[in-house]
Amino acid sequence: MRSILNRLLALVLPARCAACALEVTAPSVLCAPCAGSLVPGAGASCPGCGLVYLTPPAGGCDHRCGDCLRDPPPFYRARAAFAYGGALADAIARWKNAPDHTLGPGLARLMVAALADGGWSPPPGAVVVPVPSHRRQLRRRGFNPAGVSARAVARAFGLAWEPGALALQRPLPPSKGLNRKSRMRRVRGAYAAVQCGRIQGRPVVLVDDVMTTGATAREAARVILRAGAASCEVVVLARAPRG
Repeated sequence: MRSILNRLLALVLPARCAACALEVTAPSVLCAPCAGSLVPGAGASCPGCGLVYLTPPAGGCDHRCGDCLRDPPPFYRARAAFAYGGALADAIARWKNAPDHTLGPGLARLMVAALADGGWSPPPGAVVVPVPSHRRQLRRRGFNPAGVSARAVARAFGLAWEPGALALQRPLPPSKGLNRKSRMRRVRGAYAAVQCGRIQGRPVVLVDDVMTTGATAREAARVILRAGAASCEVVVLARAPRG
C-alpha cells in the first residue's frame, strides 16, 4: 500500500533535485549533472583528517596534511564521502537550513554508497555515534543531520547505533567565518559522554554531516576516548577541500 501511495504522490509532486530543483526520478536526490559534479573523498585526501585535496600535492596524496603533522588529531583516521562545495553544499544547506527532512534519506544513501565504493570499512564490533545537536536545534529542525547519517551508516554496515552516547551540553554560537583556533575554542568542553558503558572497550565510528576544520570531530573524539572507547575514527558526508 505504501509503495502505491508513493507512486501516486510522485505523479502529483514529482521529485526535485536537492541542489538545483530540477525534476529527478525518485529515489534520486540529485539530478545527473549535479551528481556528476561530486568529488569523492576517497581520492586524494589526508589519511589522518580526511582533508580532500582538489589539486593532489607533489609526491602523491597519501601523506598527512600540515595540520595533522603539527597537531595530530585524537581520532586515528577520518573519511569523507565527498568534498564539500558546489551542488552538494547547496543540497546540504537546503536540508539543514530550510529545513527539509525529506532530503535526509537520499543524502544518507549517497554517503553510504560513496564510503563503500571508496573501500571504507569499519573496524569489527564498532559502535556508531553521531555528533549530537543541541535541543534548540532539534526543536527548530526536527532532526539531527548527523543522526540521520549515522543511522544509515550503522544499518548499511551492520553496526550498533548509539545516538545517546554523546550530549551537547550548551548551545554553540555560529561557526561561519571563524578560523581554526576560534572553532576549537567554540567547542571546547561542549560535549559529554552520557552512556559510557555502551562504548567502553569498543571502537567508535563518529559520524557528522560536514567537517570544516575538524574542531568538532577532535573535541568529540577526545570525549569518546576519555570515556573508555578502544579507538575512534570519523566519517562524514562532506569535508571542506583544499585547492
